[in-house]
Amino acid sequence: MGLFCLSAAPGRQEDGPVTAEEIVSHVVDLQKLGYGVLVFRAPELYTMSAFVNRYTNSRIHFAIGLTVLVKVLEDNYNNLAGSLLEGIARLFSQNVRMSVYPMKAEDVEQRVKSAGLAEWHWQATDGMVHADKLYPDAPLGHLYQYLLSSGFILVGKPSGNEAAVAS
Repeated sequence: MGLFCLSAAPGRQEDGPVTAEEIVSHVVDLQKLGYGVLVFRAPELYTMSAFVNRYTNSRIHFAIGLTVLVKVLEDNYNNLAGSLLEGIARLFSQNVRMSVYPMKAEDVEQRVKSAGLAEWHWQATDGMVHADKLYPDAPLGHLYQYLLSSGFILVGKPSGNEAAVAS
């Protein structure tokens, strides 16, 4: 069963609160693709997966873009005692995998620069950046390589028939 998980939290603090009309508009657009939509108040993927895990023993796959992956790894998780490590542990200890689809190199560059993340580097292939060609500086780079090598983060390489959707 496929579901879209939509966070009702603003992407950035300066964006302000998301309106009910915006949420409904996004839900209607996503439902047109033929799947249900779960709307969450919290922006963290580990919160979404904890909720979904209450109702299934199946593995949960989040299909995300590179910039969402960067957000997951750059979040300070200040609300957790173990900060980043606890946030990552909560996410992946719940039978979760993240399938990361590639993005255009220019989109990645624009979003990384706008977020002020100078410590992320990448290599583009045919104008696209894939998760396995994304390189955060150490020490985060070590954790990232572990998540890739152990299959928690899956590299999405479209066959050519699929459209890449930026999130």
